[in-house]
Amino acid sequence: MIAVVLAVFLIAPTLPDLSGDGPVDRSGEPNDTESSQQDWVQPANTSGETLTWENRPRIGNDTAEIKVHYFADFRCPYCRRWSKDVYPKLYEEYIEPGTVQVVHREAPILGGDSKEMALLSQCVWQTEPGKYRKWWKDALESETDDVEMLKHETGAQMICDREQLKERIEQDVAEGLQFDMRGVPFFIIHDTVSNETMTIMGNQPWPAYRDVLETMMEEP
Repeated sequence: MIAVVLAVFLIAPTLPDLSGDGPVDRSGEPNDTESSQQDWVQPANTSGETLTWENRPRIGNDTAEIKVHYFADFRCPYCRRWSKDVYPKLYEEYIEPGTVQVVHREAPILGGDSKEMALLSQCVWQTEPGKYRKWWKDALESETDDVEMLKHETGAQMICDREQLKERIEQDVAEGLQFDMRGVPFFIIHDTVSNETMTIMGNQPWPAYRDVLETMMEEP
């Protein structure tokens, strides 16, 4: 069962504390009982109205009633797979029509250049938000694990206040932990009208996300 879990979800032995005071211990192994896709789709243990989305990279209309908070690490292979396989369907069916907005949250669990890539992501949004979607797509398609190579390939530069961006990333990680994030990719889906909030762990098949969204939109 562990092998199945790892195929969709990169478990983090530690989630980094970007303040430099040491890692946050989030170790944990999934149990070996019989599991199904539904085990990874659960009601959230915390209200989604506490989530931050202002000043965060986002794709879609700010007025969208449903916000999908996507926690990821640019070096995580399952995050890249989700972004290539599931995201295009999400964009075509829900983001482009204006019913869903994706809020990109940083969770650089792999350390090293993952942290630098998270900072670069935030800086691109802060300086050129209109170009963020293309930059994000190019960053994923490059499949590089080297931040300097990523800068070269995408033409992005780190020209922002690093300490300010670190605080944002620390807040992203802290909010993810409040919703029991144990690795990436991790999703918090929040209906801003009804306040219904669901979480999805891992790179699940497209129907897992579609079913949650359809259920939310059907409820009065």
